[in-house]
Amino acid sequence: MRYKRLRSQLKGARQDSFDELAKAFEADVTGMQPTFTPVISEPVSDYKQEIERIRKINAKLGYTFERLNKHQRHAVFHRAPNVLLSAMVGSGKTTVLIAKIFFLHFVEQVPFDQIVVLTFTNKAAREIKERIAVFLGEVDAGMNEQLLYFGTFHAVARQLLQEHPLLHEVGFKPGFMIMDESEKQAFLERLIVQENLEIKYQNKLAKRWRKFHQNGETTMGNMKYEDDFAELSLLAEQEKRRTNTMDFDDLISLCNTLMKKQQCIQPKWIVVDEFQDCNAEQLQLIELLKGNDAQLFVVGDQNQSIYGWRGSREYLFQEMHPKWEAVWMELPQNYRSTGTILSAAEALLQRNQGSLIATRQSGTPIEIIRHFDDHQEAFYLREKLLSLQKQQVALDTVAVLFRTHQQIKIVETVLEQAVIPYQLVKRSELHENPAQAFLLRIFKVSINPNDFDACLALICDPSFGACKRSKKLIQTLRERNTETSVSQALRDYLSTLKQRATAHIRLLDQLERFKDEFLPETDASAEQLIDFLEIRSILKPTSIHHAEYLADITEAWEQLMRYRKEQGWGDATSIFQVAIDQVVLEGSFQINDRIKEKGGGVHLLTIHASKGLEFDRVYLAGVNTGIIPLARHQRGSENLKEEKRLLFVAITRGKNQVEIGWHAQPTLRHVEPKPSYFLNAIPETLLKRSVSAAGVAETVSAEHESDLWKKDMLVQHKKYGPGKVIAVEDKELICHFDAVGEKSFSKAFADVLLQKIASSA
Repeated sequence: MRYKRLRSQLKGARQDSFDELAKAFEADVTGMQPTFTPVISEPVSDYKQEIERIRKINAKLGYTFERLNKHQRHAVFHRAPNVLLSAMVGSGKTTVLIAKIFFLHFVEQVPFDQIVVLTFTNKAAREIKERIAVFLGEVDAGMNEQLLYFGTFHAVARQLLQEHPLLHEVGFKPGFMIMDESEKQAFLERLIVQENLEIKYQNKLAKRWRKFHQNGETTMGNMKYEDDFAELSLLAEQEKRRTNTMDFDDLISLCNTLMKKQQCIQPKWIVVDEFQDCNAEQLQLIELLKGNDAQLFVVGDQNQSIYGWRGSREYLFQEMHPKWEAVWMELPQNYRSTGTILSAAEALLQRNQGSLIATRQSGTPIEIIRHFDDHQEAFYLREKLLSLQKQQVALDTVAVLFRTHQQIKIVETVLEQAVIPYQLVKRSELHENPAQAFLLRIFKVSINPNDFDACLALICDPSFGACKRSKKLIQTLRERNTETSVSQALRDYLSTLKQRATAHIRLLDQLERFKDEFLPETDASAEQLIDFLEIRSILKPTSIHHAEYLADITEAWEQLMRYRKEQGWGDATSIFQVAIDQVVLEGSFQINDRIKEKGGGVHLLTIHASKGLEFDRVYLAGVNTGIIPLARHQRGSENLKEEKRLLFVAITRGKNQVEIGWHAQPTLRHVEPKPSYFLNAIPETLLKRSVSAAGVAETVSAEHESDLWKKDMLVQHKKYGPGKVIAVEDKELICHFDAVGEKSFSKAFADVLLQKIASSA
């Protein structure tokens, strides 16, 4: 450790115990990892002559390359067959990646369909395609067909599987469907009921599934004896093949299995974004695609390796550098953050010191603010945001970052109380939109009437179903005549019910005609779709949410039609299935929209979700020891180093201002009443320490404290509608709403968010 760094750590930790100081150093331990100093390929040319030649042929293309700095140009124009590009935070990684694709296609004349581009998010894949569309002016279906292999690892694996000639050898057929994680949970639960299996921890089936397939582990928690989980796994694999349905995990693993037997494509180039996040299966897919001939251009930042829990490895660049005989390049210049922010972030990481080159002035110090507790911090943030509003600062340029989802709720509640616009940045879950989740099931049944679980989910939908899922129903469908589809058997079952589900029977009848009669209509409106399916009566016309349900159906259908028009090729059915698969892969019907919408208010998101984003102002909430690093991650240097990189990512989201708050009286379990000891690494010259307003009476008024909340009390929420208090705990109320189910509210804010109607007693 360098002398200056040692001094800064000792100075920052002068009041801590020896054990606490030892923890700060523990995160810097590299164990037995050998020192690695790559030979960096530095730019020796500015490539001006080549750019001038390109500009004379195509001025727009020439400008694309002309605006790059010398390191970026070096990465784009260098003709090394394999390149590892270490792109420092804020160095223009995406710009260079897209410029490299332009160089390969427009200058080197490599066809798009001979380039595989692998990303980790649909957002990144969409941005690349959008840049191509903007450059070309328009991208038609023919061009999109050439971009078949531009997408996430899962999307590209799906495409490779659909066209692989040996797909039948792993038990599947072309046209297979994909189940998401919630569908997989329901699928496994159905098998447990159907086969009378004894399975413990059924609420953690996904976790048990992963462990079983990783290391054969069949027990969990305090189980003394094995249950039937191994049998469940075997039955599930058989059932997936019988119904021709894969889960997310199958896509890459089965693709690798088949690619080992036979390569179905032979690309000339493979371009990989966020390479540091690759796990073993994703790395294997890259190597199988590479074969003996394909060339590689991979981009990433080791300092942002924060997905060890998903299987990524910190030293992946170092491991693959000699294996691929790759040229190592770097993008050292940061265009995003002030010099102060960069210096503070760099101080967190021992290696690569001095590798971040700031292009901006120092800026203001990072402020570390002591709050009494999370309530006080929430109100502090409220006042900050109200002040920014008065200054006419666009709140969509501001973010509040949290280590855990649990921390977000209180800030969300306070902002909602003050009517401050905010947007929760998280992976959208279809089950949170009941109308669109129901529509997805409708479409899955229309594509495959023998999709057992889609049929079951459709009729047993918690919001719009006709009956409850039962063992009798499952067995009836299971024991149907082999010539009868699941959809037909379901129709027959519904017709035997005492309270006949007439509307659902009509829906199943219409789904038999959907592919042939409705789907070929290229300009069909959502209104026509709703009328054809005859689902108005199913969408609860007397509910206060009926108009919202119709609007959600309309939005989903318009997204599918836009995707079909802009992205699709082939016949109507195949285009439609690709679109539905894309919905499942993205977890949302938002499969066309731009990356970042403006005007949505302040962003509330976890640090993991903030990766790849940038904001003018960043507030880090609750940065205590026990939160960063999490208490359960304080053992083992690998966990600690990843937690420290996570804080690095959080700080470098800020462009101009970063504030870090911590709590003197934390309310979460296993959290210590002191700031994260990682902050000891940041020199005091870069910091400003302060204490937020001492008074906390505003957070919980005497009136709020004295108010009595009782079980079974009826309430009204402006967003969720009517509901009822079902539990009263020390600090929160649990309410049930017909529209959304259970929601919890802090007692401190219940009077503001909930209107008491009357007691049902």
